[in-house]
Amino acid sequence: MRCCDLRSWTSVVFLTSLATYIILGSYQLDLPGLYYDEALDAVPAMQTLSGQALDIAGVINSGGREWPLMVMSYVGPITTYLLMPFFVLFGVSVEILRATNLLIGLATLILAYGFLSEFFDKRVAALSTLLLAVNPTFIFWSRTGAMVSLPLLPLAILVFWCLWRWFHRRQNIYFVFAAFCLGLGLATKILFLWLWLGLGLSWLVFSPYISPGGGWRAWLWPLKQLTNRTRILALFATLLGCAPLIIYNSRDAGTIRALLENLTHTRLYGVSNLDILTNLRTVFMTDLRTLLDGSIFASSFGRAHANPVAVVAFICTLLLHIWLIRQAQFTYRPIRLKFLILICVSIVSQSAFTISGFGAHHLMIIWPIPQVVITAAFTGLANHLHYRAPEEYPQWRLLLGLIFIIIVGSEMLTTVQYHRTLSHTRGNGWFSDAINVLAEDLQHVSEPIIALDWGFRRNLQLLTLGQIDPEERFTYGARPDESFDFYINSRVAQAPAFYLLHSPQFTAFPGHRQLFEDAAYRHRLQPVLWKDYEQHDGHLVYEVYYLEPISRTFEAPPMQHYVKASFGEVLSLFGHTTPQIKMKPTTEISVTLYWQALTVIPVNYKVFVHLFDETGQLWAQHDSPPMLGGHPTMEWIAGEVVEDRIRLSLNETLPVGKYRLFVGMYYEPTMERLPITINQRRLEGDTVEIAIIDVVQE
Repeated sequence: MRCCDLRSWTSVVFLTSLATYIILGSYQLDLPGLYYDEALDAVPAMQTLSGQALDIAGVINSGGREWPLMVMSYVGPITTYLLMPFFVLFGVSVEILRATNLLIGLATLILAYGFLSEFFDKRVAALSTLLLAVNPTFIFWSRTGAMVSLPLLPLAILVFWCLWRWFHRRQNIYFVFAAFCLGLGLATKILFLWLWLGLGLSWLVFSPYISPGGGWRAWLWPLKQLTNRTRILALFATLLGCAPLIIYNSRDAGTIRALLENLTHTRLYGVSNLDILTNLRTVFMTDLRTLLDGSIFASSFGRAHANPVAVVAFICTLLLHIWLIRQAQFTYRPIRLKFLILICVSIVSQSAFTISGFGAHHLMIIWPIPQVVITAAFTGLANHLHYRAPEEYPQWRLLLGLIFIIIVGSEMLTTVQYHRTLSHTRGNGWFSDAINVLAEDLQHVSEPIIALDWGFRRNLQLLTLGQIDPEERFTYGARPDESFDFYINSRVAQAPAFYLLHSPQFTAFPGHRQLFEDAAYRHRLQPVLWKDYEQHDGHLVYEVYYLEPISRTFEAPPMQHYVKASFGEVLSLFGHTTPQIKMKPTTEISVTLYWQALTVIPVNYKVFVHLFDETGQLWAQHDSPPMLGGHPTMEWIAGEVVEDRIRLSLNETLPVGKYRLFVGMYYEPTMERLPITINQRRLEGDTVEIAIIDVVQE
């Protein structure tokens, strides 16, 4: 093929790729609903421009104003500053936020084409860019900000391109710029360290091939190519790039502390970093697969669409490369492809020991390596057929072209299917566009707003331009910590407020609803649903509550079981409701006891609930004044009926079998139990059996 023809068709493919990406990426730009992490670095941009106080991990004061330094302890302000000029020119909105992100994705495509044109050739560059431009993961990842790590991909490509030019052209200025990009990537998000380590591994593996015959000196080739002046400039460029990170950690070492806290066990995702085999299996068999086939958006958009060709094409072309290397039919040195594959494997492997279990969202910085693997195999095979079977080459070229069109078409089809799903579901769960209605309603609320789960504050701030600024109180982790329990017990007793929760189906961090309800109950308050919000398919996603006092009652409500047991001469147990009599070891028993005061009670008694097995061994217990201490017996009025809700947590080691649940009351100073009689017959042990619980296999 003549040079001018090659330039012509590769340019057409490249420009077509950019146009296709813009069309597919900008369609129904308002969907899905604004996601919390999507707004995370946009809110500081809005706050800076409007003069609002910055509520981020670190700020720097200059010119009498606050400027973003670090959004989170491990997330820098790069995207925040990128957004500012677009917000100034076009205003703050979800559409402008996503359009800006799409432009960053467009820059990624342009950089990928430029780098691959020099590293491989224009055919690989054009076809890889086309594959990336129609890839559903890349398109929707770009639209929604990619977990605040969108700039990492263009920065990674810039690092590769500059290092290649430095190595190939012997121009040290490119090494200095690569060092700056490495520092800037680290300041953007600390996970850019993956690329640092991947480059270090590549240096260890490939140095003997680059500088053969030198023994241990083979690894010193970079130093030989760099002058002392270049080394100093590169160090300065690296420090300049990661300056926000350095300044922030010089104050309180927040990033270092976060890394140490998650060194062996990720606090946020609850994954053991020491479970090597399980984590590696997860990231390679699940995370990488969903990244390649696009199915990572199933939970976000409400329906799964997986490209059935993507994984097969990737594996087959990897095998094809092995065969082509043996046939020596590459137009470029195979070490270049090996370098990119090693970087890819290194990044995916490192994710197994940092964020394993969270999914494929953080692996986007390996693009466009999977696309390169596919297209380089096609061009390599075309070269092989051209030289080995020139007479049959036109037919083979046509067949290869049809197969490649199928691969591109399957990527585009998956993208179109997701667009169709979005138009129907309008986002699912945390991505639901019900957040828009919630934001509109909350603007008419005058009481404080408190978010008791992740996923509310940042998107509500951006949607209302800072008018709504919920107080965010929850614990990142599998269960709330003691500080949250202390906070919520104090907060419910203060001025009225509205409390935001997700429905149980979409709760991000569990346990907060239960502690909120318990705290309200302890203060004799009842959560009342103000409004709830359904997503487009009718599933409940958001709930808003306020608190009302629980009034005294003197009539027994309907209950599941009637007991009518007398406790001394001061009170009686009407009955109870125990909805669960068959359960798994990891669940909890919920019991509601219904007491009635027979007279004024002179002392405060405590209620105990004990769970025994058939041998009499105690396995779980609850001890507390009625209503979790919120309504002591001395405050009861004669004739008053008290509804006492109790939760009894079970241990995961609880053996399968039948258990008996007993209730009683005692006076704590003397540990004396109130005598219990039913039909004038005193019960043994002054406890009454209320249920038999059947614990079954998980």
